[in-house]
Amino acid sequence: MTESKILHIVRHAKSSWDLEDVSDVDRPLTDKGIWKAYQVAEKIRQEYPVPDLLISSHAIRALHTAMIFAGVFGFPYDKIKISALIYGSASEEIADLIMHTNDKITSLMLFGHNPDITELVNAFGQKAVKNVPTSGIVTFEFKTASWKNIEDCEIVSQVNNFSAK
Repeated sequence: MTESKILHIVRHAKSSWDLEDVSDVDRPLTDKGIWKAYQVAEKIRQEYPVPDLLISSHAIRALHTAMIFAGVFGFPYDKIKISALIYGSASEEIADLIMHTNDKITSLMLFGHNPDITELVNAFGQKAVKNVPTSGIVTFEFKTASWKNIEDCEIVSQVNNFSAK
């Protein structure tokens, strides 16, 4: 039996620009963003096993999105790993974070921001993506036993989940 790794790359849900005195890292989700995150999380829950690990940017909008997904999945909130590296880093640095994941983890879900999320998807992917929208997810299955090899191994599948329906 061939081993594989599943990587879900998620762009945070729609956030608000209405609060003038709030820094970018502290911008909250909109009501529509919250609703959409729940819808997409439920769709993913029905189609895939619960990830072994959720890693989120420390920005409020990404972390709130990760918490919504965790709630839908029944994933413990205190087990969400928070990484400031995901916020404002180049896609190469985020890829390095993924490739240093413990190989006991078979399924990983990462929550971040554009343009880095779209660049990351295109670095790994077979199908070019112009833009990963808010609450968008791209799921990869890599034919490998080690996260270190995902850049150079065969991609079994790439699924772009850009809507809740």
